[in-house]
Amino acid sequence: MYYLRARYYDSEIGRFIRRDTMNKFDDEEFRRDPQSLNRYLYTQNNPVMLVDPSGYWVIQIGLNIFGGKILGGNLDFMLAIDNNLNIALINANSAGSSISPSAATSGFWNIGIQGSYSNALTIYDLIGKGTNIGGAIAISKLALGYDTSISTETGSITHNISLGIGGGIDSLPASFETHAFFGEVNIIDDRNLKDEFNSLGQWLMNLFQ
Repeated sequence: MYYLRARYYDSEIGRFIRRDTMNKFDDEEFRRDPQSLNRYLYTQNNPVMLVDPSGYWVIQIGLNIFGGKILGGNLDFMLAIDNNLNIALINANSAGSSISPSAATSGFWNIGIQGSYSNALTIYDLIGKGTNIGGAIAISKLALGYDTSISTETGSITHNISLGIGGGIDSLPASFETHAFFGEVNIIDDRNLKDEFNSLGQWLMNLFQ
């Protein structure tokens, strides 16, 4: 028995023993293919020529605030959306150790726009505690940062890239920092866009009846 993250595979019978977690029966293209109706298959029984990516994604964009002087922290406010059209306003905060050339004297700071991509199944799999490891570099107060967040509860991995203003608090023209944080992600508010559009359509129909 093998656990392949999304499903269990039994090598003795040559089959997955759980159905594919992706359900696209509402997709006309999938309904035209009879093999897609069998959710125990993998790549239409042709794993030599075909691959099956997870199909799940979560993307985020928002504000990132960072500050560190030996100890440091991140504060994010992000707008997130997943492949099921769930959308949410998310707050992430983390703290831990931060190392930079100016750490002993002044520290490092960064405020910028951040974009993120995650392999989480939905926006709700981002919730919870996790680690955040990465760094940033600033030249003439233009700061570029990258870090990776790993949920200790779901195992999802999120890649974050930020661009903004920042650097050492001292007068150095260039600086950098590395950090290892532990923190938590919370949802402030969430909606489903399909439900919202359906509600809007129903409201318009009632309005003009």
